[in-house]
Amino acid sequence: MTNCSLISNSLRTDRAPTPTGTMKTVTAILGSKAPARRSTWLHCLSGAILMGVLAGSPASAQTARPLIEELRLGVLAHDVPNLWSGFSIETHRPDLNGEVILSPSLDLWGGKVRPAIGGTWNFDHGTSKAYADARWQYEAGLGVFFGLGIGAAIHNGYRDPTSLDHKALGSQLLFHFPAEIGVRFAGGQSVSLYFEHISNGYTKRSNEGLDDLGVRYGFKF
Repeated sequence: MTNCSLISNSLRTDRAPTPTGTMKTVTAILGSKAPARRSTWLHCLSGAILMGVLAGSPASAQTARPLIEELRLGVLAHDVPNLWSGFSIETHRPDLNGEVILSPSLDLWGGKVRPAIGGTWNFDHGTSKAYADARWQYEAGLGVFFGLGIGAAIHNGYRDPTSLDHKALGSQLLFHFPAEIGVRFAGGQSVSLYFEHISNGYTKRSNEGLDDLGVRYGFKF
């Protein structure tokens, strides 16, 4: 073991312990090395969101109801401390979040469950991710709405505790948990407070998790 490795491991001893979990593993792990910082899936996701927006526009809609229900864009604080994951070591430069909520829906508990596809990008070498969720949303009175979801995310961060400024997320494929509360205005516009958490649910030894929190603007087609 090199001197650098010894120093890195000793500096990380103050991290919170990660107990062994009992949840069933949801995916096979893709190797042990950290992936490239600018992976091609980020570009693929950007293209998918762009095509989705074009498909939802009135000019390309083939039916009365477009495929896209809503588009949301926002700025999020990255790796926020004292939330679900408990601590922060990554960059505090903000993230850019983009999300498409699709129209197909299922009625549940007074609200509707819809598929959501999105991504959160950090441009200062922090962990970025792409995700797909089942999103439940309830429309209350006075334009107020609430949203919760569960889904899966892939990321370009680290799986193992080999970096002093990146979370050890344990797995390439993670759980994604979003929560949102917002207000709608005239013309289908909305402003909301958005939170998201990613982790592997203690299916792996390393499970430091990562939380983002911020504000999003939405436009409903």
